Amino acid sequence: MLNRKLSSGFLQKLSLVIWLLTLVIFGIFVFIFNNYLSHPPIDDKLSIAFFADIIIGVIAFISLFSTTIDNYFERKKNKQEVKEKTKLKTSFSLQSPVVILLVIVIAFLLGALFFKGNNFTASDKAINPQPTSMPTPIPTPIPTKAQVVVDSDPIIDCDSSYPNCKGTSIRVRRSQCSKITCCQVGNTWSIYPTNEKCDEAQKTNQPAVTQAPKASSSLNYYCYDNTYKYWYYTSSGEQCNINNLVSLCKGIVKSTYDFCMKDCLNAANRSSSACINTYVSGSDSYNQCQAEVDKEHQSCMDACSKPYLESSSKCNQ
Repeated sequence: MLNRKLSSGFLQKLSLVIWLLTLVIFGIFVFIFNNYLSHPPIDDKLSIAFFADIIIGVIAFISLFSTTIDNYFERKKNKQEVKEKTKLKTSFSLQSPVVILLVIVIAFLLGALFFKGNNFTASDKAINPQPTSMPTPIPTPIPTKAQVVVDSDPIIDCDSSYPNCKGTSIRVRRSQCSKITCCQVGNTWSIYPTNEKCDEAQKTNQPAVTQAPKASSSLNYYCYDNTYKYWYYTSSGEQCNINNLVSLCKGIVKSTYDFCMKDCLNAANRSSSACINTYVSGSDSYNQCQAEVDKEHQSCMDACSKPYLESSSKCNQ
């Protein structure tokens, strides 16, 4: 019986010491979490230690409560033998549950404040542990070589093959080269990029007819060219008709010439695209390829010009 009393008393005191120690450790955890780890996620090891402290505290409290109840009834049986001591111990035994209940309430409130402030639950850590995120290293940017932008339709010196403008040139884009025309504005022949531009220039410089041409003038007949759409003075109506026939002939020859030049341009564009897709822009191989394209394009245009000049000269006969 004595050994049982000693064992029960020792276990009660040990449980009380362990339980109080877990409460102190719980308070330390709460202080650390609130002051240094206010932003979850919390380290796995630290959270395991925290919940282990809670579990040990609960076990110690159960043990303390059971031994206290056991001692209470044991002392009640033997109160005749040690009456004075029993009063003191009974007083402690009766007061202990009240003190324990208060400590539990305080611990519960501290725990609730902690979990509310940190948005952290035991189930989250136990079931779905979150690994500590590591900072992602920022890659060092690799300098890239500047890309050379190549104009697939460059501006070139486009030479005129028309008899009245031969030897002169105009700077236009390659795709526009086949559309240039030799146009007479007043007494001057000039190269224009399109027939429309030629018409505009002729209309702007067209003299206003306010009276009939003077009979003494060698060019006293005002004639309209039906092919090229412009007015001019000639010697007579008969000469005007002859000139219109010549213009019609040249217009047909010019249409054939334009189709030929267009084919040359299409071939040059295809070859230029092949250079762009095959070689690196700006490299020696690329420049050599484009030079060959320009050479072939010029050769093709010259081949178009030769029959054009021959046919145009026949129109004048």
